[in-house]
Amino acid sequence: MMKIYIKNIGIAVLLLSSASSANAVDGYKNLKFGMTEAQVKASNICNFESGEKDSNGITTLTCFDFLYGNSNRIASAFIYKNKLYRFTINIPIESAFPVINQLSKKYGGLSSRSTHSGEWKKLDDTPNFTAEAWFDNNTICESVTNDQNLEKMVLLTYTARSFAEIK
Repeated sequence: MMKIYIKNIGIAVLLLSSASSANAVDGYKNLKFGMTEAQVKASNICNFESGEKDSNGITTLTCFDFLYGNSNRIASAFIYKNKLYRFTINIPIESAFPVINQLSKKYGGLSSRSTHSGEWKKLDDTPNFTAEAWFDNNTICESVTNDQNLEKMVLLTYTARSFAEIK
């Protein structure tokens, strides 16, 4: 069953590589890039828990109750200089292909950083491999990563175009 999803993702990547681009991302739903940490927490999209600030000055807010589809998922908001600049959702593997289709309809074709369509098949048998589909000038990414046991994790990530946007 997993190979079917990966094959479909690879086909989608091939088909989308020639589509045109549209719409600029400014966040995810009601989370907008540049919001303060307090505003992100007050958005009530989930119950964010504050993390430590890392050596680069980035604070990660994580929640385990972000409603995606019909289930709670892990989501993280990344804060730099008290401004939201990235939001990531751990989505189910079954959503990977439909999400790529939705993103292509909204934002157009794949961006230059995307994994080549022929490489996606490595997800079937290559441990610790990541394939990525990038959209909107490399601001939206769906990444599928294998661990050492070929268990897959899918992350949907929205990132501000530049730190200048969040200052």
